[in-house]
Amino acid sequence: MKNELGTDGLKAKFGKVKPEVIYQDGSRRVTLVKAEDGVIGACSIVRFDDFGIKCMPEIHEKIVKGQRFIGETFKAHGVPVSRDEKCVFVYGLPKEVQKTFNTELRESFCKGLTFRIGHVGIPYASITELYSPEIGFNDLFEKEEGSVKLAVEELEQEFKEDSNYFITRLKPEELDSYLKLAYEFLKKPAHVGIENQDEFVKQTLETGIGLLMDSNTIQLVAQNKAGFIGYLAANIHPALHVNGLECMIRELYVKNEFRRMGVASSLVRTVEKLAQERGSKRVSLATNMGDEMQHSFYSGLGYQRRCDFDVKYLGV
Repeated sequence: MKNELGTDGLKAKFGKVKPEVIYQDGSRRVTLVKAEDGVIGACSIVRFDDFGIKCMPEIHEKIVKGQRFIGETFKAHGVPVSRDEKCVFVYGLPKEVQKTFNTELRESFCKGLTFRIGHVGIPYASITELYSPEIGFNDLFEKEEGSVKLAVEELEQEFKEDSNYFITRLKPEELDSYLKLAYEFLKKPAHVGIENQDEFVKQTLETGIGLLMDSNTIQLVAQNKAGFIGYLAANIHPALHVNGLECMIRELYVKNEFRRMGVASSLVRTVEKLAQERGSKRVSLATNMGDEMQHSFYSGLGYQRRCDFDVKYLGV
């Protein structure tokens, strides 16, 4: 789905939905968005803005006293509303949240935003929205510095459990750390083959900048509070053999100490959803299906072997 998803988008996905407020006080509210069949479409964590409350006290009172969607309540009173989106990222779900969404998937798309009211866009609330794992967006972004970190902290505070990781798009200022992580995978002779890390970063920097500037390239980084723990690089291109767009996963790597925690699977499923929302018909990759571990991993994600992948180096 496009990144404007809100209540209307959830209705389009799940049919009729209603809010179930599970916690509320004067400044904070936690709501589950439920379909008629009981499926949870999203969880929203709302922190009300004191100034916004003072501007619309009567409408605010109706919101906190009833089981009402915030946007629909303002619209019913003729008040214009807007959603100022700060970030979209992917959040590694704690086990209790997996139970809430009734899923075995380890990740969900998350959005941080400011909900504004009136023609001048008065801030009414800061909202963190965690969506059902069934939902995907067409991009990840951080428009406001630090907004992903704030949203992650909000989720961890609510669920009383640290997420193992979260996934974002690579930002320009993170390129050096990204290349140092890629070095652990690409230093092998079969790849770049540069054993010294500093020299690797120096020689691959120009290529790294080119990838950041390429609109068809997707570079995802999985991270926790300590820093980057894994990455995936892919690109989307037109291909006659699928008569449309194809997504090609070029690199996938997770640090040894963070393997078998679902990080690699989350990176793959995230790029699949991004590619699907952009219109890709297929995701492809090159791997050694003769390796039992790799075969088990990719076949478990639904990948099937089609052909061998041959290369020829041109000596450039």
